[in-house]
Amino acid sequence: PFEIISPEDLKPEEIKSLFVKSYTELNTLKNKKHTIIYGSRGNGKSMLLRFLEPKCQILDSDLSTEKYLSSYNAFVGIYIPLKEGYFNKKDLLSIDKSIAHTLSKHLINLHVIGCLIEIFIKQLSDILSPEVEKKLTRRIVALLDKKHIHHNNKNNFASLKGILLVEAGFVSDYISLCRFPNYKENYNGNVSDYSTFIRPFFEEIGNIIRPLKDVSFYLLFDEGDRLHKFQMEYINTMIANRDHRFLSIKLASKIGSYHYYTDSNTSIKEIHDYDTIVLDELYTHSNYTYYNKVSEIANRRLEAHGFSVNIEN
Repeated sequence: PFEIISPEDLKPEEIKSLFVKSYTELNTLKNKKHTIIYGSRGNGKSMLLRFLEPKCQILDSDLSTEKYLSSYNAFVGIYIPLKEGYFNKKDLLSIDKSIAHTLSKHLINLHVIGCLIEIFIKQLSDILSPEVEKKLTRRIVALLDKKHIHHNNKNNFASLKGILLVEAGFVSDYISLCRFPNYKENYNGNVSDYSTFIRPFFEEIGNIIRPLKDVSFYLLFDEGDRLHKFQMEYINTMIANRDHRFLSIKLASKIGSYHYYTDSNTSIKEIHDYDTIVLDELYTHSNYTYYNKVSEIANRRLEAHGFSVNIEN
């Protein structure tokens, strides 16, 4: 029952059964507002973000998918892990800054859309018809493929996943080649940023998928402290845009490790149009609180493995 498993590897049903709502400020996190979550390693940041995924929320609400999506303040959370070595590549620090910044944005955008497609395939497939899948794929490719590199598109999620992988590989290969002093080739691939790709796509998605017409999307960035500073600036630019009506950023980071400036070198602290949750303070402000939290977590794990015994016993 007490095996250490990353929340990223758990199924939504397992997240739902193991998640403890106490001392999380979950209601604050559910608001249509940007939120930064701080916490030490192992304090439940990833579990908290994953609980916001649609399948977990549908199970928690005990509603059908369509009834949940039509409910007041419904949202679709997209878990976006920022894995070590994927974005914070050392190569990016040894090439031209403008190239590093531009291509980092594009890689992050590709990753966001890839994570969204996984949510659709694994958690929201019952609201998607082949025709809707085709329309959604076409719209993504139209926004993404300005250079018309990807011609052989079959207009389904399988082909779209292939396009995203090829595109990310192309960008990563170019970044690697730029490290060599004698490499002088100009980048001739696609680029994207928040205003030309992420914002218009999420603003329009409800027109393509009717059950999502009035639903907000939450981008759940996990381990933001693993990004380079200029990549953090891109996420902060999303936060500074205040598009809460259809898109909110929920970002988890270690305390003291996150950078607050945007692409335009303004601090989001000056605007402060976001909520802050510090998990360490919630869990450990008293021995009683900490004891209760740990007891609830332990009891959930025992119950999930068929043990009908309270941890106190």
